[in-house]
Amino acid sequence: MSLITPSSTPFPTGAIDVHTSSRVIALAKNNTYYKIIVEPQHEHATPITYQARAVVLASGGFGANTTLLQAYAPQASNLPTTNGAFATGDGLALARDVGAATKHLEQVQVHPTGFVDPGDPDAKTKFLAPEKLRGVGGVLVDEHGRRFVNELATRDVVYVLVGCMVCVLCVAWYTPRHPPKTVLRQSRRCHHHTARG
Repeated sequence: MSLITPSSTPFPTGAIDVHTSSRVIALAKNNTYYKIIVEPQHEHATPITYQARAVVLASGGFGANTTLLQAYAPQASNLPTTNGAFATGDGLALARDVGAATKHLEQVQVHPTGFVDPGDPDAKTKFLAPEKLRGVGGVLVDEHGRRFVNELATRDVVYVLVGCMVCVLCVAWYTPRHPPKTVLRQSRRCHHHTARG
């Protein structure tokens, strides 16, 4: 289970109990209420049990959980993630255990650009290279230096075109004199999209 981290927005006193550096270790349901067991992650802490008529799970996604990606969004299961290792979908397991319905789990957001560590190019986690880089003049070029996409297109359009290249090396850099540039060394093109134009 992932740790609950502090919120920067304070809650009104007495309105809600917030436990930072804690884990939800169990969630159960009967006909009347939910039972939630929270385990603080500090020395000599004892688990705290709550009862509630409703529970909101805001536990994040599952971008770092290959098993869940393969089950719900196989199209994204082999891609690196810009989420941290914490995005394991633990809240989904808690919800399923009490019979909660899930919806649209196949709708995994894929960001088309990320920074690649030259020392570890195959790392499963990448640092996000935001649209802002393209918005201030960054360009995406192939290994021959040719632009292949309108960088200001919507994320899904850029993702499809970037995804059509099997990248051997992706490098992004920025200097004050030159706009950001990403070079994709391609080993093959996506036949589906080149056939459709």
